[in-house]
This record gives sequence, structure tokens and C-alpha cells, in this order.
Amino acid sequence: MQANALRASKMRGYAGVIAKEVEDWIEDWSDEGEIDVVDELQALLLRTSTHCLMGTDFRNKLTEEFGSLYHDLESAVSADAILDPYAAGEAFEKRDRARAPAGNRDGGDRRAPCGGGAVGGDGQYFDMLDTFMNAEYVDGSKLPDEQIPGMVVWIMFGGFHTSSNTAAWTLVELARNEEFVGDIVSEVNAIYGGTRDLEYASLREIPLLERFVVEVLHLHPPLCTLMRQVMQEFEYKGNTIPVGDTVLISPFVSHRVPEYFPDPERFDPTRVPSDNVFAYIPFSGGARKCVGNAFALLQLKSIFCALLSRYDFEIVGEPEAIVDSMPSLILRPSDPCRVKYRRRV
Repeated sequence: MQANALRASKMRGYAGVIAKEVEDWIEDWSDEGEIDVVDELQALLLRTSTHCLMGTDFRNKLTEEFGSLYHDLESAVSADAILDPYAAGEAFEKRDRARAPAGNRDGGDRRAPCGGGAVGGDGQYFDMLDTFMNAEYVDGSKLPDEQIPGMVVWIMFGGFHTSSNTAAWTLVELARNEEFVGDIVSEVNAIYGGTRDLEYASLREIPLLERFVVEVLHLHPPLCTLMRQVMQEFEYKGNTIPVGDTVLISPFVSHRVPEYFPDPERFDPTRVPSDNVFAYIPFSGGARKCVGNAFALLQLKSIFCALLSRYDFEIVGEPEAIVDSMPSLILRPSDPCRVKYRRRV
């Protein structure tokens, strides 16, 4: 059900929505200034994600309160929560208090789903909430009303902070790796500069920008831990892993294995991909690979087509002082993380 709402075929419907949000965001920028990268991109991604996943009506009612509720949900995502999600603690209490109002704000009053594909005959797109309200189990039964908000909260939560932190790291790496920026700007301008149609640009292949994002995800995968439950006992290096155990792997560690990534700590968007399909796992892998990777890339391409066609960027302070920080299981750039922007002549 979740995968159906995020298939590549749905992307055209979402592209126009994202493009409009990004263009509105850029409209408020002056010729030069300074921004907090993490805060600015979290605010933008909250708008694009909620608009696409929960609809126009919900987006128009979006308030700062909703963002704070999601912050409380994120703060409880920790190793402790994985081991015991019902443990006592202030972060867990805030999570539980935030859960109900966040769910209620996720379109709980909508009971007239559109149905159909990503875009209707009148050009209307159908958001994830529509998909869940139309979804059926194999026996033909519908999802219970009380379950739908929980599913939307989860899919929104799974993509919001991961994408906003990847966008933040992309902007940071663009600002401190100027040797790659000129060619990427030329590529973006060839696609977007001639048309000024951000929806069109975000749906096109943009190889240099996409390779740059791939390398950002190599060095800064947003999730430091991926988990799988053991369904069948197996042996690994002399250890028996029993049924019911949870196996944890870390993309942050896997992406730094030199056998697969020579000089793994160096930022290199020209890096040759590994032949091992499970070496590079920012979106996990196999049958349970993240269903939202195409949606995440769509958002990133819209943001950076708009930014790179207009502005140059410079880190405020020492560029190498910005490192990976892990306030929860989601990695983000450390504070302070500020850049100066200047409109390109």
C-alpha cells in the first residue's frame, strides 16, 4: 500500500506540487544573505512532503505546531526505543503526547477519496492519503479509519527528516566542493535555465547533480541503523543467529569499507559504483528497500535546480567544522551549519 503511493508513475503528479513549493520558497530570498541550512531545509521539506502526501487542504492548514509535533516524534527515535519502545522516559512521553494530535491533523476529516492514478483528467494529483483510503486487503476489506493516520504519520516521518538532512548535506557539500559546482550548474541551466519549468527539470535525468547526491548519501547516509528481524535461524562467522532476534547494520559503517570504496572518507562524486549491490545502502536494499527513494530524489532535484540556477554558496566559518551529528538515529549536519548565498550575475 505504501509502495503504490510512491511508485515512479506517481512522480509526475507530485512534481508540479514540489516545484510550486520550491519556487515560492525561493521567491522570498534576496540577492544575498545567510541561512541556517538545517532549519531552512526542514521548513521547506515539511511543506513539500505534507503537500504531496497529505493533500492541498492539509498543506494550507500547516502550522508551526505540526512541525513541533514531528520534532517530538523524531526525538524518541533512538537505540533505546528500538530495544524497548514502551519504556518510561521524557522523550517517550513527548512522543506519545504528539502521536494523537499529529495523526488527527493528518487529514482525519477526509472521507471522500479521489481514486485513480497519480494525475486525473483535470490535472489533479492524488496524494498518499487518497491511496490509503482507497486501499484494500486481498479479501476486499478497507483499512480501518484509525489505522490510516498512523500509516500517514509513519510514511511522512520516514521521509521528512531523512530528505531534509540529505538536502542540508547536499548544500553543505556544494558550498565546500566548488571544483564540481561549475559543471553541475551548466548541466542544470541546460535543462532548467532554458525552460524555467521546474516541474519539467525535476523529472529529467540530471547525471552530474544525481551523482553528486549519490556521493552525499555515501558519506552522509541519513539513517545510521537499518534493522531486520530474523525469520529463519542462520550461521554467520561461527555465530548462530536465532529466530526472533533483530539484526542491525549501519550504512555509515558499510559505506566506509575500503574494499568497496577506496579512500572512503574523501568526497568524490566521480567515484565508480561498487559491483556489490549491498555495499551502497543509503535506502537499504533487497525486498525491503525504501519505497520513497524516487520521491526523495525528485524533491532534491527540484530544490537544487532552483538554487543552483540562481545562487552561489559559501560556508560561514570553517568548512570542515561541519560534521555528522546524531541527536537521534537520523544523522544530520552539526551546529552551527550556516551558509552565505549570493545571486549569480
